[in-house]
Amino acid sequence: MIRAAEAAGALKPGGALVEPTSGNTGIGLAWICAQLGFIPAVLECKLLDKVVRITDAEAISTCIKLNRHGISAGISSGANIAAAQQVAAGFDAGCNVVTIICDGVERYLSANLFV
Repeated sequence: MIRAAEAAGALKPGGALVEPTSGNTGIGLAWICAQLGFIPAVLECKLLDKVVRITDAEAISTCIKLNRHGISAGISSGANIAAAQQVAAGFDAGCNVVTIICDGVERYLSANLFV
């Protein structure tokens, strides 16, 4: 998407990309744009220790588990929790890992996740 916009001349060095979604798409595009020199003030990569990759299946599975425990969480939240669990596995017992539940399940009710 970014490379296509560059090739079409719609996105030039020093330009800005406004991406209206949230969650993985928005975060992913912000990261890519920052790496390519666009909108660097939005995402400061030097502040990141690492990026934890979560598959769609992991995000959906964790989303379903959270909702079965009464926590209204969407797929992006499932990805956040799954990543936090992976990070926590690398720490000693008693350490805290903090993440957020950034979306609710109501956005996904038509996705048949809970059938």
